[in-house]
Amino acid sequence: MAGGGLRLGFFNKTKGQSKSEADEVVYLFTLKIVSGETLIPPPMRGAYVVAYSLGATPEAALEKSWRKLQSMGYAVEDANPTGGSVVISDWDVHVAERWPEFADHFPNRRSLISELAERGAIFSPFAGFE
Repeated sequence: MAGGGLRLGFFNKTKGQSKSEADEVVYLFTLKIVSGETLIPPPMRGAYVVAYSLGATPEAALEKSWRKLQSMGYAVEDANPTGGSVVISDWDVHVAERWPEFADHFPNRRSLISELAERGAIFSPFAGFE
């Protein structure tokens, strides 16, 4: 076929373009939170947290993370809207490299999608500041 990929049928994608669950992207953002209904323990004035969530776009994923923190009682003051992303198939490596001392805090790759579907977002340990 000149000028294109192999078509497998009217309702099928071009061969090689199917996207598996392992190829999905988890977006990550650093958010700055302060006390809301839930208080950040003194002497801390706030905390930074890395949020992980799924979304059709990075903006949709960020909104999920923001709303989840608000539902937990925190006020979100700021967010890095260009936090990055991780392909789900690379999740376990990402956690091992970025969070080696907190690896048990995060779900493994096999349970990541279900955890994100249930919770909306997952978070790193909070890093408090005064």
